[in-house]
Formats: sequence, structure tokens, C-alpha cells
Amino acid sequence: RAIVNEEIDIPDNAIVVTDPRLAKKMLSKKKIELIEEIKRSNPDSQKELAQKTKRKKQAVERDLRVLERLDIISLEKRGRKVKPKIEKEILVVGLC
Repeated sequence: RAIVNEEIDIPDNAIVVTDPRLAKKMLSKKKIELIEEIKRSNPDSQKELAQKTKRKKQAVERDLRVLERLDIISLEKRGRKVKPKIEKEILVVGLC
């Protein structure tokens, strides 16, 4: 059933992307792996996340900053550590 010209309520844990090209950039394979690992293991730091995903810490930090700018995750400073936290669990992508 298609929704035509109907308003929908977007939950607080959702992000809406109207440009499919941006959604593709947001959801690179490596970024999806990071999101999945954060959700699965709740790492205490970016370093721990890099170790769990077998990626360089600098590459993980770069991808996390992108996800943070898009409000998909937050980065909580805890002393010298920075803990990634999932903020949005639903992605709605417009087709045009």
C-alpha cells in the first residue's frame, strides 16, 4: 500500500535522508560494519572499536566523525577515551 501526500510521524531514533546519493555515502560497507559493531559490543573507546573491526584507529575515527556529523552516532568523551554511541536506529531514504 503506497502512502501518497500523507504526513507520517518520524520517531526520534530515526533519520530521514531525501537524497539517495547521500544515503549511499552514509552507508558505506565500512561505516555499516562500525555501526553493527557498536550495537553488538558497545565498545568503551574508538581504539577498542578499531581493534574489534581490525581497522586502523585513524580510519575508524574518520568514519565515526562522519557518522557523528550525520547524527547517526554520538561521541562521548570519558577522560582520555571517546566512546561511540548509536543515536539513530532507523534510516528513511527518499527515492527522489
